[in-house]
Amino acid sequence: MNKLQPSSIPKYYTDGGGFRSRENISIFQNAARAYGIPDLQLFQTVDLYEKRNISQVTDCIYALSRQ
Repeated sequence: MNKLQPSSIPKYYTDGGGFRSRENISIFQNAARAYGIPDLQLFQTVDLYEKRNISQVTDCIYALSRQ
């Protein structure tokens, strides 16, 4: 996100395990939303964290590439 919109994610976590990973995903989702990605094209945290719905994650990334 910071490549698309500088400083859109000012801080993220590189340690801390599962909780921090989920928090990083949430930070990304908020930045994508602020960038203009509609909620319907965003994925749920669990989709990525638990690898449940990778197609929705991919759709979100494609939506970012089209903005």
